[in-house]
Formats: sequence, C-alpha cells, structure tokens
Amino acid sequence: GKKDFKNNTPFLYIYSGGEKSDTGRETKEMYNRLKDMTYPKEKLAFHYNEKGTHDVPNWRGVFAEFLEAMVFQKVEAI
Repeated sequence: GKKDFKNNTPFLYIYSGGEKSDTGRETKEMYNRLKDMTYPKEKLAFHYNEKGTHDVPNWRGVFAEFLEAMVFQKVEAI
C-alpha cells in the first residue's frame, strides 16, 4: 500500500471469466486492492465476464477490446 504510482505507471487491462473457474474471485480482489492503493483510474481497466471460460473462443470475443486497451490505453466498451 506504500507504492507511489505517480511515475511510470503502466496501463493494466485485467480480464477474467467466472464460469468453471476460481480466478474471478482473485482478479476482483487484485483489482480492488489496486484501487485501494490509489492506482490511477485512467490506467486501470477491469472486465469481468461471469459466464466467461478459460478458452480460445472466449478470448476471441474480447480480443478487440484488449487491442483497444493496449493501443489507446483505454477501453470505451467497459
């Protein structure tokens, strides 16, 4: 909680699915901890899909959003 995020803060795009997976709980916790540590909101995007699974068809569905996040450092769709 003592990290200074003023300089060189990377843009983070966090995506997680919840169906048949326990990673959703951990990614939500990580996202909330980053917010609590005052990670800049404009450098943080979180997309949680309750019905998402850990497979290629699911990733393909969010790939355009991921590219937008990486290129423009923001996500309008979220």
